[in-house]
Amino acid sequence: MKKFLLLLAIFLFFGMIVYPQACFQAAAAAAAVWWQVVFPSLLPFFIIAELLSRLGVVHFLGRLLEPFTRAVFRLPGCAAFAIVMGFSSGFPAGANITAQLRREKLLSRQEGERLLAFTNNASPLFLFVASAVGLLEAPQLGIMLATVHYGSNLLIGILLRWLPGSRRQSGESGGAGLLLAQSVAAMRQAQRQNHSSLPEMTRDAIRRSVQAIVLVCGYMVLFSVLIILLQKTGAEAVMLTVLRPIFSVFSLDPELCSALFSGLFEMTLGVQAAGSSALPLTQKAIAAAAIIAWGGFSIQAQVSGMIAGTDLRPGIYLACRFLQAALSALGMWFSLHFLPLPAVALTQTSAAPHFLATLAPMLAALTLLLLLFLLGMLAWLTGRLLRQIP
Repeated sequence: MKKFLLLLAIFLFFGMIVYPQACFQAAAAAAAVWWQVVFPSLLPFFIIAELLSRLGVVHFLGRLLEPFTRAVFRLPGCAAFAIVMGFSSGFPAGANITAQLRREKLLSRQEGERLLAFTNNASPLFLFVASAVGLLEAPQLGIMLATVHYGSNLLIGILLRWLPGSRRQSGESGGAGLLLAQSVAAMRQAQRQNHSSLPEMTRDAIRRSVQAIVLVCGYMVLFSVLIILLQKTGAEAVMLTVLRPIFSVFSLDPELCSALFSGLFEMTLGVQAAGSSALPLTQKAIAAAAIIAWGGFSIQAQVSGMIAGTDLRPGIYLACRFLQAALSALGMWFSLHFLPLPAVALTQTSAAPHFLATLAPMLAALTLLLLLFLLGMLAWLTGRLLRQIP
């Protein structure tokens, strides 16, 4: 691995010398996206997550939602905090919170690695507005992208409960009143153990959050420069030539291969390449679903950076990205071909309606509520089945 990093560093060093203007423009574009989109959208979530953890809210939710998370995901209740934040705030918030829970010993290493595998998602804003409206120019696909993206990751989280080594814990939590009292007691106990004042907690939360968000900026700039150098040096064309026989096994169009290759490194560039191609909208939607689920090496590097300093290993997370990409593509293909969708959903519009950007948060909330309802039903059925097992 170190030899590979050395070769990559040498390639970047000489590439920036040979193509300084292209590298500067790529880095500036990545930094602009980070400043205009990532920084204002993720930093508040990071700060709030830090404060809620230090104020004992994670312990409160951990005790209150323990029956639910144990029944559905075979994870402790504190995992619910990472699940909610990871599904609502986008990459790499889930990894940041999971690493924080592991540092506080609220998760075992095996639980942390399973939680990491399904709590890193694209944000509702990216799915409904940036992808469906801006890149694909088909706002009707927003709800479908969100459903297959979040649904496939939740399915992975449920499947991981049967991973060998997962601890099965059972116990009576008592009635709702007793459970609520225990949750409040757990929160107060956590607050008593934290001797920092509110200004100190706020300062520490801001400092750690800014450090994490600047790390994201660094990865975005680095991979943007890498991608432009691959294009300028012709390495991308060589790699596509090598991979084209593999893509031909699946009868993929050459334009689609190019979009998938871009998405292999950076998610947004991959979806943009798919949206700007001359392919039918159905193929664009399937490719976009797979690319967003995969996340790109850039997102995966960000996740690895977030868990650095812990004993969490990225192996399960990376394996689940292949699985989620396949599930998302299959789910999108099934939705487009078998569900009774209106014909307008399969047509591409040149000018997306502005009102959809306003409705995006509401649509995202409705999608999440639907998924939570389905999970609740699954948890109830699972609990009934587990009680029948001696």
